[in-house]
Amino acid sequence: MNSPSNLADFLARPTLRLSFPSDSQPKISILLLTHNHAELLYQCLNSLLRYPSDGYEVIVIDNASIDETKLLLSRIDNVQVASNEKNAEFIYGNNFGSYIAQGRYLL
Repeated sequence: MNSPSNLADFLARPTLRLSFPSDSQPKISILLLTHNHAELLYQCLNSLLRYPSDGYEVIVIDNASIDETKLLLSRIDNVQVASNEKNAEFIYGNNFGSYIAQGRYLL
């Protein structure tokens, strides 16, 4: 099933979820760093799902968002979520995500 094209429509339908493939030995770890950009995060995740492939994992690093990011993240399957208590900025946030990445390559 195709997901709605925007976050508001997705969140308005509480039974919808974004489900990623599960891979216990991913080749690529995709790190997505966010801070109060739930709509952009949704668009990015939705885009990844349009081109299904195996061999990757998705890790979202949330830098203390106060928008709808947490609600969005609660409706995603097979994605690792790392949450910072404060906005840790770009370098620390990505380093934080890289510590839990299991893929051979980081994207």
